[in-house]
Amino acid sequence: MGNSVRDPFGWEDLGGPIAGRVRTGRLCKANGPIKRAAKTDGRRTLISRFRRLREEADWWACRDLANELLMLDLPQHERSEALFALGYAQENLGNKHQAIVAYRKALNVEADHEKAARRLACLEKTD
Repeated sequence: MGNSVRDPFGWEDLGGPIAGRVRTGRLCKANGPIKRAAKTDGRRTLISRFRRLREEADWWACRDLANELLMLDLPQHERSEALFALGYAQENLGNKHQAIVAYRKALNVEADHEKAARRLACLEKTD
């Protein structure tokens, strides 16, 4: 991932190493797994959790949260960003073909989505 891409929801650059942050799974106070997003969680909560889990490189949870975001009624720009987030998580999980599908869907929703176009070109080049 030589090219740096902006975070799906506008925070930091993706693709660069996360300096000094090697995290493993954490447990909550009850020594159970951290709860996943509840069905009633709002868009901001889901995006916040996505950001935190992306920093922890928990790509399985990021994929699930992106899918949950896509179930919400989102404006066109946010839907394309959620599709990009889904593709980015799939790419990091090694699911190249699912990532390509998600990036193409992001471009179908918003034709000038630069991040999706850049990642799609990168993946198709290595195909």
